[in-house]
Amino acid sequence: SPKVPNPLSTSVITETNTRPNLPKKKLKMEAIGVLMMCPMSAYLENELDKRFKLFRFWNQPQKEEFVKEKANSIRAIVGNASAGADAKLIDSLPGLEIVASYSVGLDKIDLGYCKEKGIRVSNTPDVLTDDVADLAIGLILATLRQICACDRYVRSGLWTKGDFKLTTKFSGKSVGLIGLGRIGLAVAQRAEAFGCPISYYTRSEKPDSKYKYYSNVIDLASNCQILVVACPLTKETRHIINREVIDALGPKGVLINIGRGPHVDEPELVSALVEGRLGGAGLDVFENEPEVPEQLFGLDNVVLLPHVGSGTVETRNAMADLVIGNLEAHFLGKPLLTPVYVKYGFSAVRESEEKMEKIGVWMTCPMSTYLQQELAKRFQVFKSWEIPSMAEFLHQHSHSIRAVVGNGAYGVDSELIESLPSLEIVASHSAGLDQIDLVKCKDKGIRVTYTPDALTEEVADWAILLILATLRRICVCDRFVRSGLWKNGDFSLTTKFSGKSVGIIGLGRIGSAIAKRAEAFGCPISYSSRSQKPDVRYKYYPRVVDLAANCQILVVACALTNQTHHIINRDIIDALGPKGVLINIGRGPHVDEPELVSALVEGRLGGAGLDVFEDEPEVPKQLLGLNNVVLSPHVATGSVETRKTMADLVIGNLEAHFQKRDSDFRMEDVGVLMTCPMSSYLEEHLDKRFNLFRFWTVPSKNQFLRENSNHIRAVVGNTTFGADSELVESLPKLEIVASYSVGLDKIDLAKCNERGIRVTNTPDVLTDDVADLAIGLILATLRKICACDGFVRSGSWRNGDFELTTKFSGKSVGIVGLGRIGSAIARRAEAFGCPISYYSRSKKPNTDYKYYTNIVELATNCQILLVACALTDETRRIVNREVIDALGPKGILINIGRGQHIDEPELVSALLEGRLGGAGLDVFENEPDAPKRLFGLQNVVLMPHVGSDTLETGKAMADLVIANLEAHFMKKELLTPVV
Repeated sequence: SPKVPNPLSTSVITETNTRPNLPKKKLKMEAIGVLMMCPMSAYLENELDKRFKLFRFWNQPQKEEFVKEKANSIRAIVGNASAGADAKLIDSLPGLEIVASYSVGLDKIDLGYCKEKGIRVSNTPDVLTDDVADLAIGLILATLRQICACDRYVRSGLWTKGDFKLTTKFSGKSVGLIGLGRIGLAVAQRAEAFGCPISYYTRSEKPDSKYKYYSNVIDLASNCQILVVACPLTKETRHIINREVIDALGPKGVLINIGRGPHVDEPELVSALVEGRLGGAGLDVFENEPEVPEQLFGLDNVVLLPHVGSGTVETRNAMADLVIGNLEAHFLGKPLLTPVYVKYGFSAVRESEEKMEKIGVWMTCPMSTYLQQELAKRFQVFKSWEIPSMAEFLHQHSHSIRAVVGNGAYGVDSELIESLPSLEIVASHSAGLDQIDLVKCKDKGIRVTYTPDALTEEVADWAILLILATLRRICVCDRFVRSGLWKNGDFSLTTKFSGKSVGIIGLGRIGSAIAKRAEAFGCPISYSSRSQKPDVRYKYYPRVVDLAANCQILVVACALTNQTHHIINRDIIDALGPKGVLINIGRGPHVDEPELVSALVEGRLGGAGLDVFEDEPEVPKQLLGLNNVVLSPHVATGSVETRKTMADLVIGNLEAHFQKRDSDFRMEDVGVLMTCPMSSYLEEHLDKRFNLFRFWTVPSKNQFLRENSNHIRAVVGNTTFGADSELVESLPKLEIVASYSVGLDKIDLAKCNERGIRVTNTPDVLTDDVADLAIGLILATLRKICACDGFVRSGSWRNGDFELTTKFSGKSVGIVGLGRIGSAIARRAEAFGCPISYYSRSKKPNTDYKYYTNIVELATNCQILLVACALTDETRRIVNREVIDALGPKGILINIGRGQHIDEPELVSALLEGRLGGAGLDVFENEPDAPKRLFGLQNVVLMPHVGSDTLETGKAMADLVIANLEAHFMKKELLTPVV
């Protein structure tokens, strides 16, 4: 057959001389023979049957005889990415006028032969763009944050034996795209909302693109951390991902394939993953579907989906309507709706930033490629590590340098400051300040900035992942593939994300970051918080129940306080409803867990992505079996990157504040009581600096306190074991309680205040991680990522396709609590096009998100309700039956707050009874016991309280705890005082 033209080229098939000679009298559509190549969609099949004379090719035992018999009757073919129209079939159908593809991909259609014979071709572009782009982001998040492994960890009961390992963050990672068509651009838009620098490869550079272009795939892979395949399959792109490309990506790189299986040399990919030459992979397509390499089934750094990129109910129906629309347009002599001739591209994006070429900026060391590129666009950049003679360089350029960019390793010392007479500002690419001579800067009037919100983005990433994983059932898909079920049939359709309304409870840093991300998915955003944000364009709901009622995805991203405890209750859940999705990257107690569970079990809530639970690591067991729930073990901030960045922040503040110590004071003599195991890094460094007592190793606590109470001057606790009234009273010398957490619900603040005991926590450092996880829970719950993963791993894909899931983009997200975390989630969700709403005690003055004065209204006005508030007496079981019912059988509840936020029995019953659509839970009421009734639910994702559990954030939090302790005992100002 003739060579197939590349569908990326202009005018693959033109509309000239391809119009059929139509009869002038009224056409009877029922007489037109349409050959449907394989089962695609029941809706499409039914609608074709109503309008045309439909022939089902897959039902014909003798296909060649059938074609000979019906050759003159068939005027149209409907195919897809699996079965199209090759030259042999085209030649055997002399009456063929049009081939309508129920897909964007055209690799199964001989386009050259169609053009030669004047046969028109149509496909279904655009309608599936959002879904595939959503899933690409979901795969990135699910792979980096290991959301399917987290979900299995909770469902298997392993959480009771210990915390889940730290994972890797997404925000800020460089993303390389192979193919920058509609889908590639949509992926880029979403990834930008996560702060990711974008680069791409295509056959030729896009003249209007702002992204960095590489002329070959190897260079692209060498210069990115995540490589996404989003190009059409042609002879040129077959096995475009080979050993050389994989090795260029390297052992820390991640490969995402939402294109076609043959794009990747599968044996090379498998060997690279097994040998550790590649960091991980998220795969929706395979070379010999539904056969999947069994060597992948046991790998936790792989997410396997049964080709469900566009597998949402909404999109498949839209694709079916487009197929029918094209057929009817053709046979009525009208222009096709989507003829295959348009060049894939996008509108120009202007580079609006003003370039300040004359301002000299000194970079102290290599930091990030993206930072270097952006600085170079605007300033005259001097890179210290490229300078052979520093003395000579400073002699020539010292008066030109007006700014220094450093980090936690290389900053600005007194000598450098003295050598730069024009220096005006020092910008630290870190939260740490230890390498900056702050005193000298103050003396000389030099301004200093830093980056304290490093975890905001990561938590927002996780929130988006939870949305995608929940709607697209990524984990269920993964299990489907791993189990071998794909061989028995395709996975069921899921639900799309793009365009779904997102309501965010809490529009702080994290909530805002989620909103930004959801907007990139075309999601309208609304929010609820204590007060309306004056400078925010999002719709505001003063009540959470109104937010839930007016969004499809409700994200909880507020602080946990007495007011936000159980802010997600039955009212909110029922307001969100059976099609709504709740995402919680706040605290478990934000959600009335029993109510959430019951809503999910009963179908009153559509789904949930949960990174936090009321009683972590106990997770409602009823959620463990739900496929519309994504459960992560509180890992929203659980990435290596965030923990490292924030570690630099804390250590920097420490050394900057304590460079002039009293030599007579011995820190080693200070007794510090660590209440429970938290982090080996924290434990090790406390042991180096202080006289450390490990409370959990003590057989008789009362006897221990009697013997050592006068030696203990500090307590280090967390959200599991803090400092209650009894412990405080038993320690007469206690001066400070340092929480290895943002949450303070396990500390008796009133008693501490009464006794003049100082209290600190670790805000900001975990914002990104928790917000990331909230988005991940939404994605995992809506898209059933974990169920998909299990579907693939079990081999079930062989028996049929996975069910359709629910999209995330555009769903309304309601957030209970619009503090730092809630705001970070909102920003991420906005990048997905999600409308944000929120509930908090009062309206936020600087937010545009819709505010609801009560949680029931928030739940009623959102599709995904996300608990991100602090746990207080007021927010305990804030998510009760009323909230769950407000969220409703289409609503999703996400809890990354505290398990006690949710009335867990109500949640379980709602999920079992179908009164709640789904739930993503990272926290539970009685952790590590999660309701067993959830374990079998596919609309539930269960995480073992891993919202902030990344290597980077854990280290940052530990360093902040140590910094606060040392600041206190050196009589310095605390870095993060609470009381």
